[in-house]
Amino acid sequence: MNEIKMEVKGIKDLEESITKMAGKFDVASRKIVMQGGVLVSNEAKKRFRGASQTAAPKPDRPTSRTGNLMKSIDTDSAKYEGKGRWSTRTGPTVKYARRVELGYSGGGGRGHQTTRPFPYLAPGFVNARPKLIELYKSLWREAVA
Repeated sequence: MNEIKMEVKGIKDLEESITKMAGKFDVASRKIVMQGGVLVSNEAKKRFRGASQTAAPKPDRPTSRTGNLMKSIDTDSAKYEGKGRWSTRTGPTVKYARRVELGYSGGGGRGHQTTRPFPYLAPGFVNARPKLIELYKSLWREAVA
């Protein structure tokens, strides 16, 4: 009877290499989330125009009268969601931020006037997109090396 004998060596080394690479990807994922949030935040802040500009902005951009809304745009700490999965929240913290971004069609009275939208966060994300893609590519490339 013909017999074939096979021996596999290096499984332990392979397992250690995979574990090490998974750790690198986890670190890269966290960096992507945090640095990506900062990129979006910075691009959103660029959308604001100064209070001294009196002409109607083209395209519509929010005016920074006190700077509170612009200063409130921030990125939270990264939250671990599982292996290689991290999340964060990038956005403003002031109450009226949503009304500025999306506009408001409310009733009458003080604080409830209808206002048109002055988007800053969504365009900030769109403007940050090419930089985000490059960030992903470079950090993943670094993790694989």
